Amino acid sequence: MSPEELCLVVSRLAALGVPKDFIWLVVFTYWYTLGAIHHFEGLQVIEMFAGVARVAKVASRLGLRSRAFEIMFDASHGKKRYKKNGHMKRSFMDMNGDAGFALAVALILASKWGDCLALLAIVCSSFSVVNRGTSERDELIPWGASFRPSVRTANKMTTRSTLLFALVACMDSVFLLENPGGSCIMTHPRLAWLVKRLYCLGMPVFRTFFWMANHGAPTPKRTQCVSNSATIRKLDLGLLRRAGKVKEEDETTITYENQEGEKKFKGAPGLKKTQIYTPRFAKAVVNMVPQMKWESRESIPVANRIAPAELPGFVSGLEWSAWEEAELADCLVYLRKSSKLVIPNEWASVVPDLKWFEDI
Repeated sequence: MSPEELCLVVSRLAALGVPKDFIWLVVFTYWYTLGAIHHFEGLQVIEMFAGVARVAKVASRLGLRSRAFEIMFDASHGKKRYKKNGHMKRSFMDMNGDAGFALAVALILASKWGDCLALLAIVCSSFSVVNRGTSERDELIPWGASFRPSVRTANKMTTRSTLLFALVACMDSVFLLENPGGSCIMTHPRLAWLVKRLYCLGMPVFRTFFWMANHGAPTPKRTQCVSNSATIRKLDLGLLRRAGKVKEEDETTITYENQEGEKKFKGAPGLKKTQIYTPRFAKAVVNMVPQMKWESRESIPVANRIAPAELPGFVSGLEWSAWEEAELADCLVYLRKSSKLVIPNEWASVVPDLKWFEDI
């Protein structure tokens, strides 16, 4: 990304209304020397929460530069690792971690301007119908029972993902959110805000529902996709086609009776298999990339273009704001204290010191 493109991204983020702490995070990530990240320049497909990275693999086979981001790719994931202060050390591919979110931002900044598809299959457990009794989410309480750790974790992940969607839109590229059809994720306040803001700026967001069985899945699985590209409508292949009986190992739920004789159900081992995309679906997603590049989409308007020399004054002049549930302060501290953060001389007088970020 060139300095001129960074100026355009920052001015568009400000026009969109994202919090200033995220703008600082984008600028810090741009300065951060990630070494191998320079080999990622020109990415055309980015798959986050990737599972087995089927979409990224198909894209790579078809000649598109792609990268997958998934916490399970970290060999040390699940092992108990502690920092000197006694806190757990999070995976560098954990979206809710400091290093993980910085890496996610870096991957998007390394993508090809106006020619990238960023697919995020946000963890849906807190937004599913089965979890409503625990999360207590509905249209009137979209934040859910935030006193529960699992709900706070999901809110944090969704808010951070919303910021990534905003960054993708500011680079004239396409974001794609995939979730089960029964998920209430689009009632999340931050996602609803982004959809409304983009619409007000002349950039509609589209949602389509389809049956994953029509893409070769062993179970019907109603699925929804949300994107700033109308091309996603191609994923809907019509009515559910007649299929054979679901195999016992593919069953997604187990029905049982509790001690009071009430009929209950819980997830079966086959439920986790439905998270893995079929080859047919992965190919359908990748085949949309060329059309997404050439389709007509509006760009986020800015009042005045900013020159690189004017960017320090522009950023410092923005009023401080933050989405508290995203917890970006820790991420900013992580980058600010790193020896790999190289601050340009013209920014030295406007970048707050480490203590300022620690006291936020």
